[in-house]
Amino acid sequence: MVVGLLAACAGTRPNAGFAPRPEQVDAERRCQGGSPPACSALGRMLTENRDNGRDFERGLVLLEIACGQDDLPACSFLAGLYVRESRGKPSLARAHDLAAHACGLRFGAACTQLGEVIRYQDGDQRTMVEAFEKGCALGDAEGCELYGVAQEDKGATADGNGVDAALARACELGRLSGCHHLARKRFRQPETRPEAAALMLRSCQGGHAASCEYITIWLAPLISANADCTRVAPLADTACRAKRGSACAVSDVCKLAIPHEAGPALERLRAACDHGEALACLYWADAESVRTQPKPDLESLFQAYGVGCRIERGPLAEVACPRQAGVKLARARGRPEADTALSDLQRTCDSSMGEACCELGEQYRIGRWVPADAEKARELRSKACGLGCERCCR
Repeated sequence: MVVGLLAACAGTRPNAGFAPRPEQVDAERRCQGGSPPACSALGRMLTENRDNGRDFERGLVLLEIACGQDDLPACSFLAGLYVRESRGKPSLARAHDLAAHACGLRFGAACTQLGEVIRYQDGDQRTMVEAFEKGCALGDAEGCELYGVAQEDKGATADGNGVDAALARACELGRLSGCHHLARKRFRQPETRPEAAALMLRSCQGGHAASCEYITIWLAPLISANADCTRVAPLADTACRAKRGSACAVSDVCKLAIPHEAGPALERLRAACDHGEALACLYWADAESVRTQPKPDLESLFQAYGVGCRIERGPLAEVACPRQAGVKLARARGRPEADTALSDLQRTCDSSMGEACCELGEQYRIGRWVPADAEKARELRSKACGLGCERCCR
């Protein structure tokens, strides 16, 4: 009876007028022979193309039948499909039933999928996390990652709740995004940053574009104490090819030192800045600020640095905000405007922001809005250098 039903559902060739793929032909043959796993595989292939309504509907039928014969991957896949194609509560309810059935039979990916369904249903968060945890315990890498992230999102610490262990397990099981999450977590502590950098680099080399972008920023000129174009340029190029805007900015700033590439790179930085890419704005403004003929437009520099300064915190803002304050002083037309910028620089220098101390030292060297004081300028530059501001070490 089951074999006959499976064969009947598989009886019509898919993709009329088109030659099916070899793996599809093989799955069709085995499905007609009564193999639920083959019908499951065929169903997944047929539902890949949502534009072909006939194949899609036939794929759903095959997956439902295979799941009914306890082909657990079919149940899990179908649950995810119903979530993605959800038109309302009935689809989500069916997805929940399918995932719960396969999870009850200890199929880890289905437990993870059950947690995702609960998330879409705006269900109980504790039940969702428990589903992720069970998926992880059954060896599903995505479940481990989602469990770790969910626990971390609750503000839980690593000790006692298994966040690190779950993310590490996801990474061990080959889930690169799990490695990425674990590395980001370990970057927060100075003592684990070397380990985090190595992990992020391995994830990047494995093909995870977000990791390539992250390690690129960690090695980026101006905003990193580890800046090194020799090391970072290949990583930046890899992430840039994956359309990661910040990485493209790092790739281009490294090209500014190469005469035949400098012009196009600067134009790309300007264009990226026009589209709101903060790191590109910082690099473009820095390159533009040293131009002598014609002199740079101060308003353009002020706006460009402001894109990075609007970021609330982090190394980019710590560089961009003092740079913007310096431009504000250069274009200031009155004492109130200048005093506001000087006050901001003094406050942030007092809070140990090296770039602010460096810029304040430059103001004491220039002597326009504060009395020229070479000794004060030297003291501030020395403090800035000690705080890691490389330009004040020169």
